[in-house]
Amino acid sequence: MMLLGVSHCGLYLYDASRHDLELVVQEGLGMSPGVHLRLGEGMAGRVAQTHQPLIVSDYSHWEHRAPQFGGVPFSAVLQVPLLHRGELIGVLSVAEIGATTRRFNDEDARLLDLFASQVAGAVYNARLLQETHTRAEQLTLLYDAGLALNSILEPRAQLEYLLKIAMRALHGDRAVFFRYDARQNSVHLEVCLDYPEELQAATRQLDTRLGDEQTVIGWVATNRLPLHLPDVSADPRYQTVDPGIRAGLWMPVEHERQLLGVVGVLSMRPAAFRAADERLLALFANQAAVALENARLFAETRRRLTELEAVREF
Repeated sequence: MMLLGVSHCGLYLYDASRHDLELVVQEGLGMSPGVHLRLGEGMAGRVAQTHQPLIVSDYSHWEHRAPQFGGVPFSAVLQVPLLHRGELIGVLSVAEIGATTRRFNDEDARLLDLFASQVAGAVYNARLLQETHTRAEQLTLLYDAGLALNSILEPRAQLEYLLKIAMRALHGDRAVFFRYDARQNSVHLEVCLDYPEELQAATRQLDTRLGDEQTVIGWVATNRLPLHLPDVSADPRYQTVDPGIRAGLWMPVEHERQLLGVVGVLSMRPAAFRAADERLLALFANQAAVALENARLFAETRRRLTELEAVREF
């Protein structure tokens, strides 16, 4: 704002998982951040799509203006892309509010573009630092979970502990585990964490038979593949139990190619999970498989010892 002497400035960041822009900060207006624009939508969407600066002298009468800003009295607007080594980071916008004689020109665009390159580098480095910190924290949680699971032999306690760690590592709001029953060839809910009590009974109705690919749990159990839904409402396989859930990630739990169950982490934020989260949940699923198998072997050994003790006493 000081550099170009304008009354408004806004910063959009590009989210590759959602393929859209989010207005994360703005100065000069009382509006709240959080507006989302698709690529090609509005002025920022076009700048992000073309990677080129764009000048609009009278935004209120511009035919491609975004409906989200219909009530905002923008007049002259200049926007430039934030690029770091060719990668789209976001869009930087400056504007005048209300009646003005200001008209941005190519020199303004070049000046803002030079500043935008510095902004893009700073945002990229901040993201990289944050992601590194997050992954280090997740790996620490994974390591701690492995140590703790070796000391817990009660299966339900194992699952609850593991799901809590998985929720924390993936910043989820809900977690579930469906156990596979080979005798009935079906999967049934065994653990659900952080579900309100009134929703737990409905969650238990999600039990399904193997081979039923019309449901999320049935599809994952049948195909033995992970399933990531950035928007659960867009997939007919998702059965709505909690209307607040917006995204979900599910993973099969297997031991030596034998299906043990399905673990899932859900979030109230759309597009909450990324590819790295999928890999992390796969590691948690592997830990769960080993822990469940160890618990089964321990229970089997204990049962055998009880039988042998009974025979010895007889």
